[in-house]
Amino acid sequence: MKKYLISVGIISIVLITAFIGYYFLYSLPGYNAQKLKIEEDKQLFEEEKQFQIIKDKETEAAINNLKESVRSSQLDDCLEDAETNYSSNWAKACQSVIDKQTEDFLMCKKKWPDSNCELSNPINKYKEDCSLPTHNADNINDYKETAKNDCYKRFGN
Repeated sequence: MKKYLISVGIISIVLITAFIGYYFLYSLPGYNAQKLKIEEDKQLFEEEKQFQIIKDKETEAAINNLKESVRSSQLDDCLEDAETNYSSNWAKACQSVIDKQTEDFLMCKKKWPDSNCELSNPINKYKEDCSLPTHNADNINDYKETAKNDCYKRFGN
């Protein structure tokens, strides 16, 4: 029986040593490698997350710059249209003044053929930047200012 107990003791020691060896040689390094892999994955995930945040901010900044550029261009176009309309309206008003002068001159000649209608009803040469009566000039200037203010309301600044 003593031999039996010694055999069982030796077998037990060998088995315990084998389990301890297996734990330290195979199981523990695998566990540590797995734990290290999880930590690396977490770090990689955080880096990708930070990269995406930076990328999103850069994209947002680019979109905002593009929007600002478009808005600025639209404002410039609107103001240019207001100026063009102002010049066109002024020129039309000048033409209306010339047309009225011509009409008055012809009416004078028709009523008084022998009179000197050139002095009483002179006809000015047409100019796009002629002097207009105050009422006409004020209306055109007011229209221009209103158009410009509308541009600023629509497109900022």
